[in-house]
Amino acid sequence: MRGVLFLVGAIAALGLTGCAINTLTTPDPTLTNAQRIPPTSEVAAVKPVPPIAKREPVTLNQVGRTRTDPYQWLKDDNWQQVMQDPSVLRDDIRIYLEAENAYTKRSLEDPLETVTDQLFREMRGRIKEDESSLASVDGPFAYLVRHRTGGEYPIYARKSAAAVYDESAEDEILLDGDELGKDRAYFGFGSVQHAPNHNIIAYSYDDQGSEFYDIRFKDLITGKLLPDVVPRTAGAYVWGANSDRVFWVERDDKGRPQAVHMYVLGSDASIEIYSEPDPGFFVSVDDSQSGEFIFISAGNHTTSEVRFFPADATKPEPRLFAPR
Repeated sequence: MRGVLFLVGAIAALGLTGCAINTLTTPDPTLTNAQRIPPTSEVAAVKPVPPIAKREPVTLNQVGRTRTDPYQWLKDDNWQQVMQDPSVLRDDIRIYLEAENAYTKRSLEDPLETVTDQLFREMRGRIKEDESSLASVDGPFAYLVRHRTGGEYPIYARKSAAAVYDESAEDEILLDGDELGKDRAYFGFGSVQHAPNHNIIAYSYDDQGSEFYDIRFKDLITGKLLPDVVPRTAGAYVWGANSDRVFWVERDDKGRPQAVHMYVLGSDASIEIYSEPDPGFFVSVDDSQSGEFIFISAGNHTTSEVRFFPADATKPEPRLFAPR
């Protein structure tokens, strides 16, 4: 939803600070007779009643202290699964949250609907919607990311490296974000990377808003998706040098990036190659600029350490540079 979140945030900020807008100068002819913000008296004509959450005091003991939380019931005991599948949220929590959302809509969104639409069209009218990134040459191809007018998601494409500076050269669409995100309540890419042999592209995506990403693979020769799926990842991964495997980061049951696994295309399961024992450390994976090595980093806010292994290793054994 490129640009939309920024626009909505800006619009909300204007609305909440009570900024008055007298005229809108815009290339869009439909805005020439734009209506002004409704008077406060009209907005407040029907004042919505906020929902009131019930109080059920619960005593909690944490870090050597005792506190009472009357709203602990709003935290679903099954919150980890709720993050991945919102439909399993407990009914009483859902009913209350939906009531709060309805109140917010009537109090903030509905009164400003007209001016919100005006501002959105004004800002969008000044954005180059079909923008494109600079193409990056890698071997025989130049890879780029672009958007289409009216689209919401990025399009990943490539063209011949020889035509990298030819703006008229037609590109090959590898992944169409608008098509993948169509008819979904939520969709977001994590990482998109082509294999070193340029024949496969992998992409991680989240369609729940949970920050758990599935990794899919597309054969760029046939144009079809491979049956391989790596579920519940942190979104980050790197390709092995032989283009037959990826090394990806796992989230634990608390949502922390905690381990690195190796998945070989066509296999049934991944193999763990590193697990971080300290819950205060987050794990990431990356490759070297040369593509010859893969790095596993683990760190917190004060220290870190890095392990590495050859990118073409079939049975990697990460070696530590220096202990934390």
